[in-house]
Amino acid sequence: MRVGFVGLGTFGLPMAVAVASRGHRVRGYDSLPSRMALDWYPRGGEPLDAIAPRCDFAFAPLDAVVDAQVVFVTVQTPSRDGYAGTTPFPPGGVDYDLQPLRRALAQVRDAVARQPGAERVLAVVSTILPGTLRRLARELDFPSGVSLAHAPAFAAVGRFIADTLAPEFALVGAFDQRGARELELFFRSMSDAPVFVTTPENAELIKTSYNGFIGLKIGFANALMELAHKLPGCDVDTVADCLSLATGRLASARYLRGGLGDGGGCHPKENAALASLAARLELSFDPFGANMASRDRQNAWLAGVIEDEVRRSALPLWILGTAFKANVASEFGSAALLLMGELERRGLRPRAYDPLVAGRDAGPPREAAVFVLAAPHDALLGFRPAHGSVVVDPWRRFPPQAGVRIVAIGRGPAAS
Repeated sequence: MRVGFVGLGTFGLPMAVAVASRGHRVRGYDSLPSRMALDWYPRGGEPLDAIAPRCDFAFAPLDAVVDAQVVFVTVQTPSRDGYAGTTPFPPGGVDYDLQPLRRALAQVRDAVARQPGAERVLAVVSTILPGTLRRLARELDFPSGVSLAHAPAFAAVGRFIADTLAPEFALVGAFDQRGARELELFFRSMSDAPVFVTTPENAELIKTSYNGFIGLKIGFANALMELAHKLPGCDVDTVADCLSLATGRLASARYLRGGLGDGGGCHPKENAALASLAARLELSFDPFGANMASRDRQNAWLAGVIEDEVRRSALPLWILGTAFKANVASEFGSAALLLMGELERRGLRPRAYDPLVAGRDAGPPREAAVFVLAAPHDALLGFRPAHGSVVVDPWRRFPPQAGVRIVAIGRGPAAS
């Protein structure tokens, strides 16, 4: 496959060389003349000078680079105000500076316009916030024949080549089927890793949240480090070694789904106890209390969404499932009960039905109502609300039903 790279910085250049090592014909361009060579690159364990001479990789003018089947744009998107983590975090955060990416895409657009009729996929690798690529596509008005997509990379400094050749997965956020198909074929030629195809907006959120999740893990580990430093007999490495064995719940896909807050007889009270310990030891930051604060605030936000539906429809309100998780009968630590309490504080009168909980199993209700699927029991997924009902589903599991409007929490409106 003919592959082009626009942007040969600290990630673009090793990625281009890695792609060429898989047998693709690769041409690379950078607007900085100094980048059009291998010798500028800081070695840092990346064997560019050993790999590049042995494969079909070359530096080329922009017109030759965009004359490829797939063109990757690997231009930096730095912080708009220069924030890079070496200074204290600015309150409210700082967005990306999109000017380097916008300039590069405008150059590519102009070069493509000089080659009318050719079909190519233009894949932006640069990290951007959800909605950015669609907005840039409207602004820059690419000629016909260009399939625009987002294909962010998941590679670490010092391991760009290794992570490109053996990634955890490849991600494609495409606007059209042709772009999705071409990029999927390309990534399957690179490795046996799964290829995940979705919308550009989902891809943008996946990439940014991936890095955000790593930051959460590091911050949590550092909180354990500080606790262990202040507690006699504790060693953070020993604690982390044992936690790392928990590949069923901690280091896995379990619990990584949006829904109601954490519950049960252990988790909320453990976080509350650890928060009290953090206060007693004057921990520099309390992630355990932050967990519970996020639980309460997310619960209040969801209650606001439900309140809007109730007041708009003037229908009665029912909570479906009061247990703390699906297919159990226990209400201990239930986020569904927390949600009911918040709704009552807002002046609503929620009634509850749970087929598994004694005392709440009378029903189900027959009249039209706003129903909230708070615990997604299998027994509730077959429930058929009356015509004209609204179902608020934080789990996105309730099946479509004629005459019933389903509000799937976590699925945004269509992008336009």
